[in-house]
Amino acid sequence: MEREVRYCTTEDGVRIAYASIGSGPALIILGDSPAQFSIFLHGDRHGFLARADFPLGVGPRRRLVLFDGRGIGLSQRGLDDYSLDARLRDLDAVVDACDLNELDLMGNLFSGPLAVTYAVKNPTRVRHLLLRATYAKAADITPWERLSPIVEMARTNWKLAWQVLRGIASNDLIEDRKLRALYDETMEGPDAAQWLTDQYKADVREAARQIAIPTLVIHSRRERSARFALGQDLASRIPGARFLPLEGNEDYWSPNTWSE
Repeated sequence: MEREVRYCTTEDGVRIAYASIGSGPALIILGDSPAQFSIFLHGDRHGFLARADFPLGVGPRRRLVLFDGRGIGLSQRGLDDYSLDARLRDLDAVVDACDLNELDLMGNLFSGPLAVTYAVKNPTRVRHLLLRATYAKAADITPWERLSPIVEMARTNWKLAWQVLRGIASNDLIEDRKLRALYDETMEGPDAAQWLTDQYKADVREAARQIAIPTLVIHSRRERSARFALGQDLASRIPGARFLPLEGNEDYWSPNTWSE
């Protein structure tokens, strides 16, 4: 799938790379990790982005918007603020650059709190919210004592730190050399360390209670990045949310998963 990379600038002057693909109602998919959107497109082994039956109609019937947050991929690096407020500025800039008055929003893992917060702050702009394998409070994933050594490792050896994180969070082995290189190059060590530190502070337990749009929370019982119970907890906090438990991660992209 072809894409043209464009740039926009946040309120605090950070350059953000984004891509807009297709036409129709807009869907913004937020990344599940500190990984550039090139990985999402390159890693599309099953071609689901080009299928008419992809969740929410991505492909011929949808406009798909992807972007690299600050410090990641093709966006500006060497920053010292990767807080939730800073990442909101990234998303705001992309939405404005794409001139979107309405959109559907998908948050994945680390970007779940960002999606929740944006939906609360923009209830007339976001039509539907989809939250996959994510959580309300980042600190519930693992104790800081377990994460901090990886954060320190990232400062000097991001490639090794990312391999450790992937090993903890996923059973998947990245065999594609080009895809592995994209992961290795997605961030600089100091950026990654600060990014991980700031993400650990995310807590949207109260914000989730203010969501007033149709919301679907999906979570696999086999999810290693965020325990199944964290998905249940998040869904329970969102008024009227639909919670969809899955047996395996492979079900995430099945069209049947998304049928009403």
